Amino acid sequence: MTVVAGRAGTATTALPSGPVAFVGPDASVASVASGWPRASAGPAGPGALAGPGVPWRLPALWLTVALLLVGLVLVGVGHRHAVAMPAVLALAAVLFALHGLLLWLAVHWLDLPARRPPWLRATALAWGGLVAVGVAGYANSWLASALVKVASPALVARLTPLGAPTVEESVKLLGVVTLVLLARHRLAGAVDGLVYGALIGLGFQEMENVHYVLVEAAAHHHGTLAAFGYFTGRGVLAGWATHVGWTAVAGAGLAWALRHRDRAWPVRIGVAAAAFGGAWALHALWNSPLGFADGLRYGPDGLFRLASLNLLGLAPAAMVAWLALRGEARRWGRALVGLADPAVAVDTEIAALGSPVRRFRIRWAAYVAGGRTAAAAVRRLHRAQAALALSLVNGAPEPDGGVPALRAAVLAARAQLGAALPARGSAGGGLGERGAAGSGCGGVALGVGLVGPVGLWVASALGLVELAVPATSVAAGALAGCGGAALLLAGRAVLAARRSGAAADVRYGVAALLGVASCGLAAVFGGQLVELLVR
Repeated sequence: MTVVAGRAGTATTALPSGPVAFVGPDASVASVASGWPRASAGPAGPGALAGPGVPWRLPALWLTVALLLVGLVLVGVGHRHAVAMPAVLALAAVLFALHGLLLWLAVHWLDLPARRPPWLRATALAWGGLVAVGVAGYANSWLASALVKVASPALVARLTPLGAPTVEESVKLLGVVTLVLLARHRLAGAVDGLVYGALIGLGFQEMENVHYVLVEAAAHHHGTLAAFGYFTGRGVLAGWATHVGWTAVAGAGLAWALRHRDRAWPVRIGVAAAAFGGAWALHALWNSPLGFADGLRYGPDGLFRLASLNLLGLAPAAMVAWLALRGEARRWGRALVGLADPAVAVDTEIAALGSPVRRFRIRWAAYVAGGRTAAAAVRRLHRAQAALALSLVNGAPEPDGGVPALRAAVLAARAQLGAALPARGSAGGGLGERGAAGSGCGGVALGVGLVGPVGLWVASALGLVELAVPATSVAAGALAGCGGAALLLAGRAVLAARRSGAAADVRYGVAALLGVASCGLAAVFGGQLVELLVR
């Protein structure tokens, strides 16, 4: 089967070539329960973490609303043929909503634990899915028409892969600028631009995926099978290192330049330009003959090309995220250390604020010790500490009493954590240590959990997963088996740890997440199997 590139950054299935016209890491559980400073619950107003509400009087907000409505009209007009295919539209929306949920969870995990206003996150997603897709679709069409009139066919073929990145990355970055205007008081650093840029890219990517499904279904009358095919091609294979990563890089550079006003303006402009140029270059590479301009053919060559381009897309985004998180965590750490108040945060907690891996290990240990209540209490503690650090760094007054109220929220969260964790003796093992209960099978559980998603990706790239009953049956069964086995091993380790009073290897936590992902993919391929059998 051949996968032909569309106009934007990811591989598509069976489309005409060329652009489409529209579109505390090692603290013990015992220390968590008994050694951490305790405090009685204090007042914690609901606004202490949420920050300022929607700025209804801000003109930029109403301009943004107007642009979102324009984007909705553009997208609706461009997809008016979808009215005749409600089943295809609904299935594509569900499949790529699930895919988007996985990406959103990844962004949420990487983000600092400070609570972001839901309306800003929703605006970012809507900008990417409505304004960016609507404007970029028509702008790409107009640009292609203009090039055909003034340039030779050969030159048009060379410039076409550069047109989409220029238009789309510019429109998406304009969304980051809009969010900065809407929430100037909440701009803490490069992490904000990275997160909001990733959400804008996420909205763009998933709406574009739905668009391609509708185009394929209308052109070739494949019906709902087009949705399953595109989910494999643009979701499973090529949906992890494209618009989300590109716009995250550009947004982080822009936010860094706006936040660091103490730096010389040539440095700030240079950083923002380099970040945008990097995002543009990655997008252009994806659309070029070295990427998927000539289509993706399944097999060893397709596997190598997909792996290389996914790594090339993920590496810059991961590096920028690491740099942004490290810089912001240092600022927060200095602010909390300056308080010299162990009731607010100890060294291991401060280190965990800027490390997604350490936060996961702490929450997993809390879940093993005290269940979901304890894990939620750890999350509230991290958010309260992050809100306090953000207030100290920015030096801006917060609602509900400012720093004193935020400190009271930290103490209240700590008291809730202490109440959620059972009393433990010296038997408590290290948090996430490999010498924990059931650790002999921790690597096995992790390996079983990885077999499902990684095996599906490799098999799909090699062309072994087709829209056929035998291949779909094997894929669904293998995913369900691997996911169920990983969840079973993780569940047994948790029960053993709770009975013995020891910690459970953190690898079981990762295996459990992979197991859930495998079971979700198994459900998707099960639906595809039902559709094939019905046909």
